[in-house]
Amino acid sequence: MAASAAGVTGRDAAEVLNGSPFASAVEHVLAELGCLKLLLQRQVLRLRATSLLREDQFRGLYISDEEVDSILLEQPSAEASMRDHSASSASLRKINLRIESARAEISLRIAASHAAGVNLPLERIAEIFALSKIAQFALLVCLAPEVDNSFEVLYSYVQNDVTRRRPTPDLILKLFYASRADQIANRQLFSPHSVLFRAAVVELSADTQNRELSLLSRALLFDQRIVSYLLEQHTIDERLRPFTSCCKPTRTYEELSLPEVMVKDIAQASLVFSQNGGAVFLHGPRGSGKRCIAGAISHEYGRSLLTTDLERFSSDTLPLPTAITLLYREALLRDANLFLSHADTAFDDDCARPQKRAAFLHTLDPTGFGRHDFTIFVSTASPIPQAVVSHSYRSVSFSVPPPDFVNRVVLWNEAMSTMDCALAPDVDSTVLANKFQLTGGEIRNICREAANRALLSDSAPHGAESQMRPRLERPCSSGSCGPAVARDLRQREISSGRLFALGI
Repeated sequence: MAASAAGVTGRDAAEVLNGSPFASAVEHVLAELGCLKLLLQRQVLRLRATSLLREDQFRGLYISDEEVDSILLEQPSAEASMRDHSASSASLRKINLRIESARAEISLRIAASHAAGVNLPLERIAEIFALSKIAQFALLVCLAPEVDNSFEVLYSYVQNDVTRRRPTPDLILKLFYASRADQIANRQLFSPHSVLFRAAVVELSADTQNRELSLLSRALLFDQRIVSYLLEQHTIDERLRPFTSCCKPTRTYEELSLPEVMVKDIAQASLVFSQNGGAVFLHGPRGSGKRCIAGAISHEYGRSLLTTDLERFSSDTLPLPTAITLLYREALLRDANLFLSHADTAFDDDCARPQKRAAFLHTLDPTGFGRHDFTIFVSTASPIPQAVVSHSYRSVSFSVPPPDFVNRVVLWNEAMSTMDCALAPDVDSTVLANKFQLTGGEIRNICREAANRALLSDSAPHGAESQMRPRLERPCSSGSCGPAVARDLRQREISSGRLFALGI
């Protein structure tokens, strides 16, 4: 990205020559904006030299004869040609030298910052979205008014229109390229298919005045989540917050309550996807540990886990394709994997189910986002046939079984160890695991509910009854207790309050 003479202000000359690291991301941004001001100053000089910039009090409100003549003749008007051309050329040469010097200086400081481990989000975001030099520059030009509103005045001035306070594609191309041929050749940067728009980094403003503006004349608006990221204000996009969270998982493969063979298969798939990304479809009953699997894989490769609950998502406020785009972008910004919980709700069981499912699966392709080395986990209750999954991205499917007896014992012990109340001395995790075929999530919910109820009573709590009643009818995997036996156990254990009792 461009360098800036502003970055050396108040610094020792030797420090500049040695390429000292930036002290912070904000200092880097301010240095880049200082260079942008130099480029705008050069553009003003160019426009004045060709009489394309009016200096009267009504500039930007009407079109003068001189401006039309300058455009048609592509040369200065007669009056302009009589000006001191040598002085103008000297000014341009001087500012060009300042720009080149600033670029060299800031390049040294960026390299020093990388070596010192200083986080530079402007550089990082260029890497994340594989941005070209012109795309990086466009990012900077759009960011400027979000940091310093004096740029709105500068943009209005160089665009010769007091109503254009935001940059346009035309301005960005003219600031970056001197050649008109280069400007035309790079116009596709602002097409809807470019990464800047696919990743929702910038957007073209609507023409609210019905002026039928061309692409080059439409204002560019910067996404506020990207502004926050560049200024190191790390909050989840406000549109995603109602149904999305992010954490740093700690669970390992060894802690998964799954058959050993399945853990090995999951580990192999995650190894393949860790470099080039892909989708892992996990289907199984609620609470069977699908999120734990995603967490273990993420932990293995040092990644965060961005979790979104599609059961809480509402398409009334945000279209699903837009939500998926924002989730992908958030995953990239956070160096995280993405877990889509309750994905079945994206295609409700109605007459349009096949079409909805196909549309949902189509949105899962992240290949248009520059880097796409993160893994997408899709959690459903029922399996999604791999035949209907898009072939544009790698994918694998796993059926997550309920925990077996050995793992149920582990899960009961884990859940009970987190309770804030003491247990009756005869509560035995082995007995509970043998009697009740429950998922890990159900076991944790039962223990949590029982502990909460214990806080409300001085006697043995009965809160587990409401949690266990619908589940105790299931026969155990060993076949040792059928529904009738389970009902009897439920009555004896819950009514006597012996399942979880206060040890006081």
